[in-house]
Amino acid sequence: MPVFAIGMDIGREGAAVLIKDRSAIFVLHWHQHVKNKQKVYRLTTASTNSPRACVTDGLIGSWGLAEGIYSAVASYCMFAGGRIHIAAEDVYLGVNPGTTIALAKFGGAVVSRLEPFDPTKEATWVRPTIWRKELWNLSSRTPREEAKAISMERIPSMVEHLPQLLDTIGNKGKEHICDAAGVALYKLATTK
Repeated sequence: MPVFAIGMDIGREGAAVLIKDRSAIFVLHWHQHVKNKQKVYRLTTASTNSPRACVTDGLIGSWGLAEGIYSAVASYCMFAGGRIHIAAEDVYLGVNPGTTIALAKFGGAVVSRLEPFDPTKEATWVRPTIWRKELWNLSSRTPREEAKAISMERIPSMVEHLPQLLDTIGNKGKEHICDAAGVALYKLATTK
């Protein structure tokens, strides 16, 4: 029976990648921009079932974004039979506590809605240093920017179809998509 995992890199700009046995099926990238003098979010999805990316533009506020992400990801969870291991990268703790709290709430809003699809009914939250150590034995002392560069270099060759899906969406959000794929690979590697 195939094993599915979805990895998520949560933030104001972020990504989700659904992997089936080390092969990417679906990628989702989101980012904030200004439209009609208002901050809105754009979701871009690509899948191995479609030659073109799908763009949803104009989602207002973090709760609108959370609902958009849930809707896109849940449809693929249903496609996969509803049993998908869910994993998310822990929120990066910056110097602004207000931003950290907002991102933690947002991450919880997205991931908690997806937990019913996980066979254990509980998502895995993992620090970037942990999943990178599991995949490449990368030291936790590796500078953040260097670790991200290694991720963008190595992940596409580790996940079948990921380079094609990145091309489909124009390589937008490659950093976040590679991190999300790394989180999914970590979940597959540590799931018994």
